[in-house]
Amino acid sequence: MDIFLKEIIIEIEEKSKFNIINPPIPGKFIRSLLIESKHFKSINKFSKYLNMCPQKIGAMLNNKQKLNKEFCIKLSNYLNIEPNKIMMLQINYDLYILSENNKGYNLYPTSF
Repeated sequence: MDIFLKEIIIEIEEKSKFNIINPPIPGKFIRSLLIESKHFKSINKFSKYLNMCPQKIGAMLNNKQKLNKEFCIKLSNYLNIEPNKIMMLQINYDLYILSENNKGYNLYPTSF
């Protein structure tokens, strides 16, 4: 595995830890790691590699759709990491948005 992919894996693993304070926007984060860094020259090339529809991947990487299970599994196979690490990016972000929109939610309960 080349050094660039190792750096991407480290970034995803770090950002996938439970982080409700300012988590990365999932699609934008992945796009910055793989497309903007020039690892893949375009969303079309990336989608061909993952064998997925370019419009679907483009919508996820441009934050018009949430990361879906198929994408997380295929990207995890490419990076050779667990799919839950990629899916946690979306879950953490969703929890952050939920807590921002509903200030009464306590995501860190102190008692039951």
